[in-house]
Amino acid sequence: MASAIKDFSYVFAYSKKLDEYSTLARLMFASFMVAASIIVRFFTVDDLDVVVRLTLILLIEILITSRFKGMSTTLKSLKLVAIFVVIGAIIHLLSYITGWVAPRPQDVVMSSIQIVALFLAFSLYFQLISLSEWRRLLHVAGFKQLSTLFTFVVTQIPISMYYASEAFTTIRLKYGNKRIYKVVVPLVLLSMYTARSLAESYYLYGVHSEFKLSVFKFKDTLLYSVILVLLATYVFTMFV
Repeated sequence: MASAIKDFSYVFAYSKKLDEYSTLARLMFASFMVAASIIVRFFTVDDLDVVVRLTLILLIEILITSRFKGMSTTLKSLKLVAIFVVIGAIIHLLSYITGWVAPRPQDVVMSSIQIVALFLAFSLYFQLISLSEWRRLLHVAGFKQLSTLFTFVVTQIPISMYYASEAFTTIRLKYGNKRIYKVVVPLVLLSMYTARSLAESYYLYGVHSEFKLSVFKFKDTLLYSVILVLLATYVFTMFV
């Protein structure tokens, strides 16, 4: 579990390779994948079609993300989500087998794939768009205070998750599995230390929002092509 938490923290890491693509293209791609993950589940009648389309969406999300962060890092970041999805699926399947009211097995499969696809789709907002861009977007929209608060919160999330994994490892090495609750103490201390450093940086240097947002770059054609291919595939399969 500790390694899964640590790997999950890399979801919030931003790759410099993304600077080759415009802010608009990355924002549109992330929004499209979120919409596709929701629409496919509720506007497709056949169960097999739902599974195939959701699987296709999930594969595209993984391939695009791995293009910037590597396949290994992308798959490892999904471990924590996969653990909870598998636990939920097993509980539902056991309820179905024992006769309790529960979704059909095929519904469990579809829901599990959709949860992972949706999670990865929403994570694209943080994986494909930098904090500087989010801060500028919120600032332009008139949410100046929110842009600063958003920056501090999102900055703390991956650090806190990384510290949580380190705290779990330390406590398990010292006490085994008997006193896991003691993980709270080092986690709180480490979080307070980073929060203090972050506050000092804010008071000394402030938070700047003068970041230039880009509208179009040559490599945007890749992201737009993926969107068009998904749309064409969905429309084509509707008439087959």
